[in-house]
Amino acid sequence: MRNKCICGGQWNRKHLSHLPDILQRLSPKLRRLWTSEHQKMSTNYSIIDFLLNHQEWELTHSILNHYRFVLQHKPMSSPDGLEIIV
Repeated sequence: MRNKCICGGQWNRKHLSHLPDILQRLSPKLRRLWTSEHQKMSTNYSIIDFLLNHQEWELTHSILNHYRFVLQHKPMSSPDGLEIIV
């Protein structure tokens, strides 16, 4: 993904925390596993890493497509202070 983050910075994996939370898209079992593994791993271990490690290919693809959409249609402020989608 060669986009700008919604914060305005150049996109990289450190900006995942700026994107909408996707934990609700995980099954209860995956959420429990994610919580357990995330506590044991480095701060660079992302939900995407976790899903790929657990071979959740379609869910990962769906989430990455959602992130791509969010990054391409990031909100911007209009001159009157209202948020608009571009």
